[in-house]
Amino acid sequence: MGAIQQGEQLNSNNARAISNDEILNNRIYEQHNGVSAESRFRFSTLQRAYELGLVDSTGVLTSSYRSKA
Repeated sequence: MGAIQQGEQLNSNNARAISNDEILNNRIYEQHNGVSAESRFRFSTLQRAYELGLVDSTGVLTSSYRSKA
């Protein structure tokens, strides 16, 4: 979350638009759990993670982030 909150790109090679699979998964999630502020926040956070290169080429969210604090 730190990289997302700071808008810090972790890996420019992985930076891309969110995948169609994630969009479909989000639709299914909202069908089962309803559309809410929480579901919109969840999806927008995931979109931002893709844009910042925090999701690797296999669709796995990078597990480590080194803050510059």
